[in-house]
Amino acid sequence: MKTHAYFFEHGSARGQTCELEQDSGVLKCTGIPGAEGRTFSFSEIDLQKLPGAEKWKLKIRAQEMGFLIEDKIWIEHLISAVPEYRHKGNRPGMPFPWLRIALIFVFAAAGILYGLYKATPWIADRAAVSLPWEWEMQLGEKIAAELIQKEQIDQQKTEVIREFYGLTMALPEEGHPSLPIEITVVKNDEFNAFAIPGRKIVIYTGALEAMNSHEELLAILGHEAGHVAGRHSLRTLFRALSAYAVVSFIAGDVTGVMAILIQNAQNIQQMSYSRDFEREADVRSHEYLCANKANPEGLVRLMKALQKKYGALENKDFSFFNSHPLTGERIENARKQIQENPCSGYAGDEKLANLFARLKKTSW
Repeated sequence: MKTHAYFFEHGSARGQTCELEQDSGVLKCTGIPGAEGRTFSFSEIDLQKLPGAEKWKLKIRAQEMGFLIEDKIWIEHLISAVPEYRHKGNRPGMPFPWLRIALIFVFAAAGILYGLYKATPWIADRAAVSLPWEWEMQLGEKIAAELIQKEQIDQQKTEVIREFYGLTMALPEEGHPSLPIEITVVKNDEFNAFAIPGRKIVIYTGALEAMNSHEELLAILGHEAGHVAGRHSLRTLFRALSAYAVVSFIAGDVTGVMAILIQNAQNIQQMSYSRDFEREADVRSHEYLCANKANPEGLVRLMKALQKKYGALENKDFSFFNSHPLTGERIENARKQIQENPCSGYAGDEKLANLFARLKKTSW
């Protein structure tokens, strides 16, 4: 059986075309000037498949010469005739799997990146909740200074609402005698309230103006206190800055984390909690109303007031993409909680009602 090959001798980089024939345990070489009719016993030859291609090198042992062959059928015939050559690396159709290895690396890298993408929020959460309260309080002070310096604080309402909250029974997770929640009322017509790191709550006068009962005030305070208890604002900031925050926190660079969080303090009012955080805070609001023996309908009435002001802006067709649950959904959830836990035995609280009336009388 014959094939064309390239003959190399004495390390020459340029091969000479020749013809190789397998015959009775020897190779016959023809077509090479000066080497016509040369023969080599199979026992003198080493066969090696070159990586990444269907090419084989036949090296003549003890001589600086060899052949380069690209004929798979000829090689298969040679391997069948010489059992010593029969191993996986020499078989035709088995090139070195560069492409396969490259694909493995690509998929492995993609898997690692996807894993990091999925795990980073979880890691960010763990980093946020493990941040010492003392550090969060310092962070809250700096963030509050950045946020409120451009706002007009309503001192009268702030004093009244702090007295109001001081008369209530806090949620269990709020029970930090040395770390009280600090509430500030800001003059702004928007119906809004939000919690910031460091156990601080900001309420706009627009939200207070829309309320008609002290139960509604309890509902909004309970909702924001739920965000405080769950450290939702800190976790939301860590998630928003997850890659930097997580790496810096793991590296122990708490100062760097705090610096980047403070730089983004202005965005906290625009940052949306996850829908799970909002639902959790609504549940805590219900618990807060029950703990203070207040009518749990206060949360429903609060949501209706919110819906009255902003309901037309909610896009029900794309509710899946809203960061907050739709107000209608929140009302339904609040009613379901009342059915499951009606907070029996609630009664009006005269002191809280009077403070709420005083809050409403102060100038807006």
